[in-house]
Amino acid sequence: MTKKSNGDDYLYISWVAPYSSDYVASRLTLPNGQRLTFFGSPNANHVYDYKPATINAEYTFLIQTIDFNGNVSKGTTVYWDNPLPPGPVTNVNIKETNGTVNISFKPPVDHDYSFTEITLPSGKNVIVHKGTNSYSYKGSLVVGLSYNFVFRTSDPVQSGKGTHYSKAMPVTIKPKATTVNKYSYTMSSAMIKSLADGKGTNIKSLSKGAKIYVMSTGYGVKHDYVYVKYAGKYVGYLPKASVKF
Repeated sequence: MTKKSNGDDYLYISWVAPYSSDYVASRLTLPNGQRLTFFGSPNANHVYDYKPATINAEYTFLIQTIDFNGNVSKGTTVYWDNPLPPGPVTNVNIKETNGTVNISFKPPVDHDYSFTEITLPSGKNVIVHKGTNSYSYKGSLVVGLSYNFVFRTSDPVQSGKGTHYSKAMPVTIKPKATTVNKYSYTMSSAMIKSLADGKGTNIKSLSKGAKIYVMSTGYGVKHDYVYVKYAGKYVGYLPKASVKF
């Protein structure tokens, strides 16, 4: 808990010594590594006021006990929970493979971190709980389009206080085509189209065996269209299945 003294914020730490006949003292290790010793009788109450640089951070304290022979216990670690929300996720990676969008990330290191909320491009919100750092859903990321994802982290929901979210972190991705840049031939008759999904206007009809220059691939919802040039002047999209690679 916190307390104020002369306008400064302090962390108020208290503990009770064990009820053991060979108990001599307690040792408190502060976040900066400084060790303090508190002598007293078994079952004694001990308190210490620690002045941090800021209360809006996480601090770790170690409380140990010492017996008559100088043996020091393993101790108990006590955390001061940053009252602010957890930090943001990092190392976000978003890829689509065979109609499944896979999202992975590195969660914050805050001890009070509870879950990550992801807002998908569709507007749907999904929750990824602590211990799981990925999420997948059925969908496609079409080359040339932009997709917006939003990530927020939260500590545990406190009764009567609701959810404690971090600042929203938007991530925008725009899938790119795979560069080819080589000549090829059509394996069947095909129509060069103006749009990457095979729609749009007709640009040029090609017969089987037509020599084309394939610039890139991966277009369309199923990534099954290639971007080509024919006769040095006709440019558009062909079904990947109609081109010999």
